[in-house]
Amino acid sequence: MTGGLPLGRDPHLALAVTAPASDPNPADVRAADCAQIGLQLTGHAQCVATGLRQRIETLPADRKLRPLTRVALRESVNSLSTGPG
Repeated sequence: MTGGLPLGRDPHLALAVTAPASDPNPADVRAADCAQIGLQLTGHAQCVATGLRQRIETLPADRKLRPLTRVALRESVNSLSTGPG
């Protein structure tokens, strides 16, 4: 599933700093690079969502965090389904 994506936190934080959401066209980053960064961050987020979904299933049914975590996961998956834009 990860397709060779580096799942460490540091590379993805560096990508997020390189292409900040507040500036859709940073002057020093090419559009193709921004698109690639978006794809990599989206792929990483999808891997995290998959791991979270698996962990939710291991929580006891009466655990208070389970419904809250499901809501957060559902919202994340909805956001990810719109693409890396």
